[in-house]
Amino acid sequence: MKKILISLSLLLMAVITLVSCGDGNRIDQKGEIAIPQEPTIVGIKSVPGGAVIKVAIPDDPNLKGVVATYQRNGATVESRISRYLDTLVVEGYADENEHDVVIRSFNANDDKSEGQTVKITPLVAPVKTAKFEAFESFGGIKIRITDNPTLAKLALVVQCDQTNPDQDLAYDQRKWKDVSTFFTESNSVVLTRRGLEAVPTVFAFHFRDDFGNVSETQLIKLTPKEEVALNKKLCKHYPVGTYPVDLKKLQPGADNFVNDTGGGGVDALFDGVYNGTGKFFLAAKGNPIPTWLTIDLGQEASISRIATKPRWDYMPFQSGNVREWEFWGTDVDPRQDLINNPANKDDADYQSRHGFSRGWFMIAKGEQYKPSGYAPDGTVDGWTSEDREYYLNSTEYECDNTNPLTPRAFDKIRYLRIVVVNTFESWQYKQTSGGWFIGEVSPYGQIY
Repeated sequence: MKKILISLSLLLMAVITLVSCGDGNRIDQKGEIAIPQEPTIVGIKSVPGGAVIKVAIPDDPNLKGVVATYQRNGATVESRISRYLDTLVVEGYADENEHDVVIRSFNANDDKSEGQTVKITPLVAPVKTAKFEAFESFGGIKIRITDNPTLAKLALVVQCDQTNPDQDLAYDQRKWKDVSTFFTESNSVVLTRRGLEAVPTVFAFHFRDDFGNVSETQLIKLTPKEEVALNKKLCKHYPVGTYPVDLKKLQPGADNFVNDTGGGGVDALFDGVYNGTGKFFLAAKGNPIPTWLTIDLGQEASISRIATKPRWDYMPFQSGNVREWEFWGTDVDPRQDLINNPANKDDADYQSRHGFSRGWFMIAKGEQYKPSGYAPDGTVDGWTSEDREYYLNSTEYECDNTNPLTPRAFDKIRYLRIVVVNTFESWQYKQTSGGWFIGEVSPYGQIY
C-alpha cells in the first residue's frame, strides 16, 4: 500500500511540474489579454542628442505602458514608460540627422499595439558641445570641463604619447598610453591628474558618452611642473604683531591666536610625527573665529597643495577640528608689510581679506572633505570608515590659479598664513570664538 501511495505522489508531482512549466501559465502573464489601444502622439521636442515625445495614454485597462523603438549606432533600442507617465525620452544620438521612432503601447504580456512612426531630429549632442581646457600643473595637468548645461554623463579620456613630443605626427602615428578617464555630470568642473613626469609631453583628449559616442580627438603639448615636498625642518613660527597675543588688544592685520600650553606649540605643525604619539598644535579657548597664525617657510617656493592632518583620531568631524580653511602667502616680510602697507578699513575687500596687509594674497581655500557627504543642512550625521581614513590620512587643499578667488595661487612666497575660518563646532553653533587644534601641515610645490 505504501508503494502505491508513493507512486501516486510522484505522479502527481510530475503533473504539477509539467503544468507549472507550461508557457501559458507564467506568473508574469495574465492569460489572453486584448491588444491595447494605441497612444496618441501629443508633441515632439528636439533636445541635445535626442528628443522628448509626449503621448496621451488611452483609458484602456489592458494597457501597461508605452514603448519607443529606434535604431542607434546600429542596434535596436527601446525607451519605456508606464501607463502613469506621458513622456518618452529618446537619447544617445551623436548626429543631427532625421531618425524614425516607432511608438507602441503594450500590455502585461508585452503584446504590442500597431506602431506609429514619428520622425525626430536631435539637437547637437553634449559629447560634441562640451569643451575643455588643459593646463600645466604641479606634478601633472589640470583640466577644466565646461559647456555641459544638460548635465549629461560624460567621460574625458586622456592619453599621453610615449614618442618624441617634438615630432610632427598624427594621432595614429604615435604610441599612446592611457593616463586617466575623468567622469563628470557637471556643467563646469576642474579636475587634476598628478603623478606625471615633468617633461614635455603630447596629450590626447576626447569626450565619450554613455552611448559609445566620441568627440574628435585633440592633441595638446604640455609640460607638467615638478612638485616636491617642502623641507619642513626649515619652517618656523613667525609672529606678526605683538606676541604673545593680547585678545583684548588685537592689532588689525596681525596674528590673533593664543597658544594653549597643553599642546605642542606651533612647531608641532611641522615636526613630521603623526601617529598618535606626536604633539599637535592647540589654540586656547576664547580665540576669535576666524583666527590665523604666520609661518616662515625658510625657503621661497610656489605652492601646489597643502596636506593637513588633524589631531590624531580625536573626535573626527567634531569639536575644535578645522572644517573650513584658507591659506595665504606673501614674499614680502609681513612684519614690515603691516607697517608699510596696512589694509584700510574702508577698502571694499577689507572683511574678505581679514584686514591683512596688502602684501598677502590667498593661495587656497577649502572645506574638510567627507567622502560620504554631509547632511543636506551641512551638519555631520555620522561618518563611515572611509570618511575616517580620508580625514586622518588624505586631506589636502589644492592651489589653483584658475580659480577667480586665487589668481596668484602659484606666485612665489616665503611666508604662509594659516587661517581657520571655522571649526566643526563654530560652524554648527555659529560661534565667533573657540579653541581649535591641528596635527600636521605639509606644503608641496616648486622650490626656487
